[in-house]
Amino acid sequence: MCYHRHLPNLIIAILVIGLAGCASSPRQPVLIEDHTPAQLTEKPTPSPVQTTRKQLTAPITLETKPKIFALPDLDTTNPAPVATTPLAAEETAPKAPSTLAVAELVAKADLASNRGDRGGARAILERALKVKTDDAQIWYRLAELNLGDGEYEQAIVAADRARGLSAGDSNLVTRANSVIARARQESNR
Repeated sequence: MCYHRHLPNLIIAILVIGLAGCASSPRQPVLIEDHTPAQLTEKPTPSPVQTTRKQLTAPITLETKPKIFALPDLDTTNPAPVATTPLAAEETAPKAPSTLAVAELVAKADLASNRGDRGGARAILERALKVKTDDAQIWYRLAELNLGDGEYEQAIVAADRARGLSAGDSNLVTRANSVIARARQESNR
């Protein structure tokens, strides 16, 4: 049999069927079901019987009530105007999780430094700076570690960065200037 004669027609038929499946249909609202738990209820525990063990857990069941939401029909011919003003401070997401993570990393760096693991402390501070790059205190701590380890150029760079991010903290600027001066003095020896 000679199939190669029918091959172009077969390819065209497959393409037509494939494209017909991709054709758009009239816009209709999309239904979304919400299966979040409505409330938690505890099953009553049986009355205690005189035994030597205590019942530590009570079985909990979830009762769910599906909620159905309809999304509005989107009109692509007249798009809604886009706000160009930045979000107000109260509208921005809270930064507490990253701040807590950074505080934990700084505490770990202090512990590592106190144990004498200055390289580990530097690595931990660098991780903290990946989370919060604009923290002048972390840059200053990194500058001090670099200075103590003889990494004078890195100490100068980190102290200069701390000085630039200090936001008017004159005490931090003075300490960063001191690190820069000591690093320059040590590097000239």
